[in-house]
Amino acid sequence: MIGVVFALGFEAKNFKKTFCHSKLKYCILNVTGMRIAEEVNFLLRKNNIQCIVLMGFTGGLDDSLCVGDVVLARNYTSAHFLPSFEARAANLKMVHLVTVDHVLETCAAKEHCRQESGADCCDMESAHVWRVAQNLSIPMITVRSISDAKNSDMPIPGDILVDPRSSRPNTLRLIGYLLRHPERVPGFIRMVQQASHAAKRLAVVGQQEILPHIEIIMA
Repeated sequence: MIGVVFALGFEAKNFKKTFCHSKLKYCILNVTGMRIAEEVNFLLRKNNIQCIVLMGFTGGLDDSLCVGDVVLARNYTSAHFLPSFEARAANLKMVHLVTVDHVLETCAAKEHCRQESGADCCDMESAHVWRVAQNLSIPMITVRSISDAKNSDMPIPGDILVDPRSSRPNTLRLIGYLLRHPERVPGFIRMVQQASHAAKRLAVVGQQEILPHIEIIMA
């Protein structure tokens, strides 16, 4: 069985609308950062999963990556999968990804991360899931969609968007923040639109190109 894992529900909102496959186990863990490792470890040990596909959003660190681009992280994908994706996946960009411990909210923070790591994009989960997969000798593929580009600041602080205590959006805190900072509303609306576009592209490329290739390789 192939396990398709998302950290948060809004990353999977389009995928789950069209999900229908008996050979896949689809799971939203609702955790971020290092906490995802424990959940993935439990998921893999409890189920007969031969391969894990980590999907979700990533922030762009390279100027060439645009919102909605779907990327495959070479450094968090098992080596024997790479030739197939390089040859067949037309709508997939190969990248180097770095896992960070907090949301990079500003262009300056993204540039600093780019200079320090040399990575093309960043997230908060891939390295932790990769460690679990390696420990259990389970192959892994990491596929992400760019939800925010390098040249844009986040209109809302990361800890307002997703409560670090629960790993879930806190609607009351978000509304309160926007009421106190009405000038951020247009940026927030644009961010939501971009996230929706990223989720749609992730679902389309994931189900039309990624998962079919994995099934062929795993057969």
